[in-house]
Amino acid sequence: MRGTNGQLEITDAAIALLFGNEIEGDHVLTLEEVGTDGRRRAMDRPFTRTSRAPNPFEIVSAVQSDGLRLGWTSAGSGVRYRVLRNIEGQSPLVITDGVSELATQINLPTGLSELFIEAYDHVGHKANSQTVLVQIG
Repeated sequence: MRGTNGQLEITDAAIALLFGNEIEGDHVLTLEEVGTDGRRRAMDRPFTRTSRAPNPFEIVSAVQSDGLRLGWTSAGSGVRYRVLRNIEGQSPLVITDGVSELATQINLPTGLSELFIEAYDHVGHKANSQTVLVQIG
């Protein structure tokens, strides 16, 4: 949960941290505010609990055409993907993030690039594809 400028944001990850993932499925969190004058306000926040990581998946295509078009198999429903580039001696560099489709167009520098895709769900479970080498230019 994060609060800024008097607002409260309840993220899926915060709900999982507070309540765990014992009972999987769709749920509703109800938050009630009671003012000093006795007035009440309530808010419902639907969420899904899951303890499963995204399914194994793999990169199936890397085609050069006005950049590089990557394609991969599905890691499951409700999963987002980020494409990362390994750089020697550094943490992987995020090339693109938040992709919900099974393909994306990216631009890379000329030369050899080592890429992989990370699938993640709304509570932070992750799975990585295999690493592929791509020659640009």
